[in-house]
Amino acid sequence: MSDSTWRILRLGNVAKTYVPQRDKPEELDGPIPWLRIEDFDGKFLARSKSGQGVSSVTVATMNLRVFPAGTVVTSCSCVMGATAIAANPLVTNQTFIGIVCDESVLERSFLYYWLIAHQAELQGRASGSIQQYLSRDEFRRLRISAPHVEEQRAIADYLDRETAQIDALIAKNQELIILLTERRAAMIVDAVTRGVQIGSTLVDSGVDWIGATPSHWEVRPLRWSARIRTGTTPSGDSVFAEEPGEPWIRPDDLDVSGSASVASRWLSKDGAAQGRPAAAGATLVCTIGATLGKAGRIRHVSYFNQQITSVKWTMDDDYLFWVFSAARKAVARLSVGNTLPILNNDKLATLRIPVPPVEEQSQIVEYIRVETQRIDTALLTARRGVELARERRAALISAAVTGNIDVGVTA
Repeated sequence: MSDSTWRILRLGNVAKTYVPQRDKPEELDGPIPWLRIEDFDGKFLARSKSGQGVSSVTVATMNLRVFPAGTVVTSCSCVMGATAIAANPLVTNQTFIGIVCDESVLERSFLYYWLIAHQAELQGRASGSIQQYLSRDEFRRLRISAPHVEEQRAIADYLDRETAQIDALIAKNQELIILLTERRAAMIVDAVTRGVQIGSTLVDSGVDWIGATPSHWEVRPLRWSARIRTGTTPSGDSVFAEEPGEPWIRPDDLDVSGSASVASRWLSKDGAAQGRPAAAGATLVCTIGATLGKAGRIRHVSYFNQQITSVKWTMDDDYLFWVFSAARKAVARLSVGNTLPILNNDKLATLRIPVPPVEEQSQIVEYIRVETQRIDTALLTARRGVELARERRAALISAAVTGNIDVGVTA
């Protein structure tokens, strides 16, 4: 809680608020940056990541609002409180509101951190059932508890230093996550195409995604060893049931980590009668849309919708799953259509896969199990590090802008 030297400032009395023009310019190749929510990345906002901008002629013709450098820009639609400070003149769409502080009373960096700390409050003030919106009048009515300007600057400087250290830690962990994810994927590809221990000469498989394989392995079309079936979606008022029922698998349910996929819905007896079950141990592969090529496996008989194809073969089920994990891009290349890519069963059946002897398949599965467990443990640690650092960052900002941290400045 802030002490007695702090006072309540009504934002409308200590800052000017500006709402952008609603119309979007048709030409966005000018020098003045046109900013969207995707461009927010850190404290300062300077450029459009996509290179969009408006010209001075467009500004004059459309009477666009140009936010001057130093404007605190914050989102006022859908998600409230995404905030940054304009590093240079810029234009935004109506998703944002611009706030120009009277710096003799309210320092812009302090307001920046205050808005971040009060995102939940801003969201609670928003209105609208379909798309939430916080009006300029609501912003002007905001009551901000703040110390004198010198202490506001000290608080902002303190948070600049502390959040920079936390952000560096977050960035380091995020880089590690990317590295571990890439290493995991490469390990799986290497294991299912080259084996665990290469005991013979590698030969060119003649397939781009596989490369070279041990000379005693086969490389053959999926249709030679697998049964391929597309799912169906039952219709009617009573096809779904409360748990327990028959597991109903959809693309979002597929677990790409290697664990068994878990259904989020269940079919009734009527639904199951219309459905198409996948055998226990089958690999389920998405064959339409943005998730095309995504694969998961099931431990028990399950039903699945028409966006998924079941693949069951005569050898090691776990090995087949890891093959599909390694071949996701190759599977996607077999599809047709740009807006909504689709892969039919005949095309999927042509996918050429590496087939080692059965005993080697089991060795590869065990090797991948051990290695993915090791990498996944490191990934979990790194992701938890990011989560804790973000929690620490949010708590620090909240404590500082409410006077619960002494930054060493007195009135």
